[in-house]
Amino acid sequence: MPLDDWLTTLGVRVCNGPEALATTGIAQPVRFGHGELVLDLARDPEALRVALRGSLRRIAAALVLALGGFGLWATSVQIETERLRDLDRSYRANAETILRTALVPSGPVLDIRAQAEGALSRARAEAEAARVRSRPLDVLRAAGEALVAHDPRVTRVSYQPGLGLVIDLEIGDFEALDALVGDLAAAGTEARVARSVAREGRGVEAVLALTTTRAEAER
Repeated sequence: MPLDDWLTTLGVRVCNGPEALATTGIAQPVRFGHGELVLDLARDPEALRVALRGSLRRIAAALVLALGGFGLWATSVQIETERLRDLDRSYRANAETILRTALVPSGPVLDIRAQAEGALSRARAEAEAARVRSRPLDVLRAAGEALVAHDPRVTRVSYQPGLGLVIDLEIGDFEALDALVGDLAAAGTEARVARSVAREGRGVEAVLALTTTRAEAER
C-alpha cells in the first residue's frame, strides 16, 4: 500500500505542496521565519560566560570589602561600648565609695542619686532642727543687747519646742517693733513675730519667737 494511502486511512491529510496547506488551515511555511538569521555563529558563547564571570568576581570583591569594612566598624563600636561600660562601672564604684564615706555608711546602695538626695535632706533637716533647738540661754545672750537698747516691757518669757524662746512684750509702736526685730537679726538672733496687736494707751503687744543662728550659737 502506498504511504499516502496508508496515512489517509489513519486520518492524516497529505498535502503535495505549500498551496495545498491552505485547504487545511495551516499557514504556509516561510524560509528563515523563526529568527534563524538572528543567530550569530561568529560570537563565542564562552566569551560571554567569561565576561559574566569577571563581572561577578568584581561584585563579589566589592561585597567582601563592604562586609570587611562593616565588620571593622562593628568591632570598633563594640570596643568603644565596652570602654564606656568600664568607665560607667568605675564612676559608679567611685560614687559608691564617696556615698559610703560621706552619706550612707551602711546598708545596700540601690539608687545612688535617690539615696544621696535622701541623706542630704536628712542632714539639712537635722541641721535645721539643731538650729531651732537653740538653748534658751544662748538666745537670751544673743538678744540681750538689742532688748536693752529698745527697752520693751517684757511680760513673759517661756520656751516652746518647735518655736524656741518665746517672749511676750509691749513696745511703743509697730515701727519700734520692726526696728527691734531688725536689731535682733543683726545680733545673730532670728526673731519671728508670732502675734502683734495694738492696744490703746499701751502701744503694741507682741509675741516674738527667738532662735539663734548657727554662727551665733557656736561663738
